Amino acid sequence: MHPPLAPPAAVTRDEPLAFAHFGRSAFVAAVVYLIAVAVPLAASLRFGVNFGVWPATAIGITTLYLTARKFRPLMAVALATAHYLALAMFLPAPLSLHLVLLAARVVGECGTVWLTERMLGRVPDFEHPKVLSRYAILASVVTLPAAAVLGGGAYAALGRAPFAREALTWWISEITWVLLLVPAMMYVRRRQLDPARTTTRAQLLERLLFFELLLLLGIAASVSLSPLGVSRVPLGIFVNPLLLWSAFRLGVGSTMWGAILVAVSLVAATLSGNGLFSQLMTDTFARLAWAQGYAFIMGLSHILLALAIRQRQVVEVDRTRILEAVGTSSARLEAFFAGARDAVAVVDERGQLVAAS
Repeated sequence: MHPPLAPPAAVTRDEPLAFAHFGRSAFVAAVVYLIAVAVPLAASLRFGVNFGVWPATAIGITTLYLTARKFRPLMAVALATAHYLALAMFLPAPLSLHLVLLAARVVGECGTVWLTERMLGRVPDFEHPKVLSRYAILASVVTLPAAAVLGGGAYAALGRAPFAREALTWWISEITWVLLLVPAMMYVRRRQLDPARTTTRAQLLERLLFFELLLLLGIAASVSLSPLGVSRVPLGIFVNPLLLWSAFRLGVGSTMWGAILVAVSLVAATLSGNGLFSQLMTDTFARLAWAQGYAFIMGLSHILLALAIRQRQVVEVDRTRILEAVGTSSARLEAFFAGARDAVAVVDERGQLVAAS
């Protein structure tokens, strides 16, 4: 008989969002990362497609966040191996440039995870505005600029464009997806672990209407629907009220994914030659940088607003519960005094009479 297998290592209580054990889930995540992230990213370099539309770093950061801390180095090695295999297959370049591009990804992904967890003391759950603000500052000011310098230098060495433009485009693209997509995917994971949150039919219909309107605006921004040039209309005047509606009415999750839908629509419109910044300049890289910068600033501001509103609602609910508990306790105390057969007196620490039956 074979000895019984040891149970998988459980995640500690300070890692509530991580996978319960390092097994099929993490392996599938690494394989999906290779196929859906690393290979398309390397292929885009080979065939000249703009790299800034692919959220590689955001997906890598989320994968590492969702891996238990004791297995995270192994996952980081798996992701780095996936990147290197994709570069070796699709990008004919010297080994030194492959290693620089690989270092840029490692700094952007592993560096952001390590620094945010070290500064915050845990994996960010993005339940509070302060957590999201600190995460945004650490990622956009420390790790992602360092990765942009490495990646921009490698792209410039490949002869794509000057170093300054490549580094700036890399940085803006990364912070757009890292600040929008990572909190949204972590929110989905948190909802899986909180079955108490339910959605009514009315809320579901309201969210469906919200996303339909955003999708229609995205289509209108991507294609010219009439000779009047609908794609030239500043659609922000329609998008901002919708995101405000979501922040106040629909909650954090809908606001996060609504901001991502707006960012995707802006990128698609820019690549198709339409959108808000189509007449700003002829350079596609520069137009993408403007579009993504606008998307992450607008999206992050509305997500912070939604988090602040939710935090205030939680405080109000807790306050109501406390007042109800105090009222119940007072009623019980009054009933006790009224129904006591013996004399009951309450005095304070100085011996003064406070209440008596």
